[in-house]
Amino acid sequence: MALASLEVGSTLIGYLCSTRATQKTGVREPTTYLNLIPVLAMAIAAMRGDAIGHEQMLGAVRVIIGVGASLLMKGRSHAVTHQALFRNDRVPS
Repeated sequence: MALASLEVGSTLIGYLCSTRATQKTGVREPTTYLNLIPVLAMAIAAMRGDAIGHEQMLGAVRVIIGVGASLLMKGRSHAVTHQALFRNDRVPS
């Protein structure tokens, strides 16, 4: 019973924190950072002494570049999309 309470409680707290963060920042930032979970898992595995392959390192670099590019482009594309949606215009490609 205690284990079930712990699992439900931690899941509920995590869900509430995630929902609150999404309300405060919008959907784009939390979902962007979700892409870093595999990179962090790989880093933790490396700290524990597990071997990290070249493919994993290349994948981590690609994820970090993608997240960085997304965060850099955030201001420009968000403003254009927001204006176009509220004017019922087309979003420029």
